[in-house]
Parts: sequence; C-alpha cells; structure tokens
Amino acid sequence: MRVFFEGTGRDDFTPAERIKISFHLLALLRLFEAAYHQYREGVVSEEILEVCDSALLRTQYFAESWPIYRPELSRAFATFLDSHLELPTPANTTEVRDSKEAHS
Repeated sequence: MRVFFEGTGRDDFTPAERIKISFHLLALLRLFEAAYHQYREGVVSEEILEVCDSALLRTQYFAESWPIYRPELSRAFATFLDSHLELPTPANTTEVRDSKEAHS
C-alpha cells in the first residue's frame, strides 16, 4: 500500500483514494479506541496498548490527517494518541470538540 511509502502524504492520492484510506484508518482507530477504553476499565491488560502502535499510525499520511480524525474520537483516546505517537495537538481541534460536547 502506497500510504506506507516514506514521505507519502495526502496530496499523493486522489480524492477517491483518500476516502478509501480514511475509511480504513477510521475503522482501525475505532478498534484501537475500544481496546483503549477496555484497558481503562480494567477489562484487559496494559499490553493491549501495544496494539495501538501500528505502523500505519506512524506514516506522514496519518500525521497530515490527524487533525481531521481527532475530533471523531473520545477526548481521552485522542489525548492518549497525541502523547503516545507524539502527534501535534491542533488547538482548533480541541475547541471544536469542546463546542460539540457543550451542545450535546
């Protein structure tokens, strides 16, 4: 999959390809998020967090896409990934999330 090539970012894919990749990444993130919350509830051991260290989450494509995906995840899991993967936390993403939660 080209997304794993070093230096390959969002602009290297067509809009249709980006949609396909986004569906795969979001599905993967949802699985990791479920595992993370199970760990927090004490259902599974800390070893489950090693699963979150996917090569796909360490690509340039993911780093460029993180501001798009981050608001779709729980705040706790997004913060965990920010620190675990050393991802930048976009200030406006947090504000959008806070605004969504305030109105729900």
